[in-house]
Amino acid sequence: MTNWIVQFDSGIARLTLNTGKPGNRLSLETFAELNDILLGLNASKIHGLILSAEGDDFSQGMDLTGFLATEKMLPQSMKELFAICNETLDQLYHLPIPTLSVIQGNCIGGGFLLALATDFRLAEETAKFGFPEVKQSLVVNLGLKRVYQLVGENRTKELVLLGDTISAKKLHNWGALNWVIEKNDLEKKIEYFTDKVASLPPLAVKSNKKLIGNLPALSQQESTELENNLQMEILQTADFKEAISSFLKKRKPIFSGK
Repeated sequence: MTNWIVQFDSGIARLTLNTGKPGNRLSLETFAELNDILLGLNASKIHGLILSAEGDDFSQGMDLTGFLATEKMLPQSMKELFAICNETLDQLYHLPIPTLSVIQGNCIGGGFLLALATDFRLAEETAKFGFPEVKQSLVVNLGLKRVYQLVGENRTKELVLLGDTISAKKLHNWGALNWVIEKNDLEKKIEYFTDKVASLPPLAVKSNKKLIGNLPALSQQESTELENNLQMEILQTADFKEAISSFLKKRKPIFSGK
């Protein structure tokens, strides 16, 4: 791997972005490598994933210099590029385990959309976010719907149509960041996340994440039906029996993911 540092510890996969480019600029190779990593994860053994980055910036977005240099190749090359990138981000978004992005410095364009493909986002209070694509005569193209679902139409327009950067505090107030803290407190919050996901029953987490992911496309009746179906499946698991047994015996549960 030339763009990612991959580590596993106590059921947590930690992927650290390190492209070697100024501002951790992203490339097709960055996403192709991430896609391979995600495909290789064993969700039955991994309970959570943390996405972070080396250097001063999480990522300043896509490095398009190689594509823009050859104008005749631009349309087809860009189409292929974004197809692979979108496939990777969809894969990250649909992982059946809790995922967390840890963000510092600039989190711009494709870097911003990469962070939005995780379930939770933890940012340093000095972090900056934005979509400058409109200033480059480009369309935001790596899953803008995730922004829209988090912050709504009016705020999506502010981000995309004006192309300005905003602070972590403002983005947190909009509901797109879970935690904004000082740099010195990052590891403490990361430890909270890892301890929390390690303590939860994996099958229940997976089922609830599946339910939430499907809600935007379901009617009320369809949503209720899915809830009931998933609940019936969970009631037959060893983890559910362990939850009841530990509650009655007033002890800490030990979940097996079965």
